[in-house]
Amino acid sequence: VASSNDSTSEYVAAGDNKRIGRIWRWRGGSEVVLLGHIDALTAIEFTPDSQFVMSSSLDGTVRVWRREDGSEVQRFAGHGAPVLSVAVDPDGKRVASGGADRRILLWSLNPVENASQRVESVIKQLRGETLPPVIFHTFQGHENTIQDISFSLDGTRIVSSDNDNLVLVWDVPEEVKVASSAPWTRLRGHGGWVRACRFSADGSQVISGGDDRVWKFWRLDRYREFLSLNNGSTPILDACYCPTGKVIASGHLDGTVGLWDPQSGERLATLSDGHQYLTSRARITSDGKLLATAAGDNTLRLWDLQRGTQLSLMENSGREGVFSLSRNGRWLVAGGDDQGVAVWNLETLSTPSRIRIGLHPAAGQGQISTLPEVNCVAISDDGKIAVMGDKVGNIEFWDLSRDKMVKRVFGHSESVVG
Repeated sequence: VASSNDSTSEYVAAGDNKRIGRIWRWRGGSEVVLLGHIDALTAIEFTPDSQFVMSSSLDGTVRVWRREDGSEVQRFAGHGAPVLSVAVDPDGKRVASGGADRRILLWSLNPVENASQRVESVIKQLRGETLPPVIFHTFQGHENTIQDISFSLDGTRIVSSDNDNLVLVWDVPEEVKVASSAPWTRLRGHGGWVRACRFSADGSQVISGGDDRVWKFWRLDRYREFLSLNNGSTPILDACYCPTGKVIASGHLDGTVGLWDPQSGERLATLSDGHQYLTSRARITSDGKLLATAAGDNTLRLWDLQRGTQLSLMENSGREGVFSLSRNGRWLVAGGDDQGVAVWNLETLSTPSRIRIGLHPAAGQGQISTLPEVNCVAISDDGKIAVMGDKVGNIEFWDLSRDKMVKRVFGHSESVVG
């Protein structure tokens, strides 16, 4: 799942294992279906200007779609094997993709291709004519399936992770041409597949996590790991960078929350006087002042990061730890149990309002029906619109000023997870 990069995040894109992608304009209620892949979609991303959507698939292709009408405007088939990850650089000019062929391919985003051009290419092939070669740069160094790829914010480097327990960092060439390059550095230390990797905001550090239940933090100027968040025998369930870069928060199986200095690796504090167990999600507000955590004890807690003290408690927040912060840090939306979805104003910390209570009248029938459990939630920066995905594949949009669901999108055949 991906949201558009405009100021209001007006568009949401998602793909499924039924080979179908979809783009929703949730304010206007419109839906665009992306048809073309012949196998399950594995990743989906908006370009920085939100005009195009890229999707990778087990069919070995990456396709670029026009957001407005869902038309396919570019197709990249250089891999010849399942593609599991795709990323676009911050300028929106280059795309990196990788997967089962153990290569990262860097190619130019050129969304001008149309159906007639592809038909013409097929006709030329049947006539035996030579087609222009597909130009891409090859990054070679992985020895197993690539799981994740990400650009640094300045677009000069790529970080990637694989099923060989490795994290690799690459220098990105200024020009895309037929060439190959080796990794700038290899980061070793994970004890299992590495499924996620990201740069810090300034590009000096990398965070990675995987099947060994450990988040590792790497300092690139020293080519080594400087922090490993595993809390001894207690698995780490989530971790996040503070947007200011001054602290890392981690949630643990035993219900504690760890605060860490990303430079020294020192554990600054342990927030233990709170959750009873399973702190499964931790997020820091954009100003770096507040930390929100959710746990399996059916509570959500708000902490003062500077003091390390608990400010407020929300009960009946759901045992799944489902919550989201608005990007401006003013609003929090949470939900998952039969108490519905809660909306919290973090400026006033007043009693959260609740919508979507578990039992609802079935429209037009005068009966009581149970709404499916919520898996994921998000809220707009102005606190007026909430969007949520449930366990049967629906996406709902709620007008919070009226406590009313204004749109329900049916499309996914399985649970919506993000």
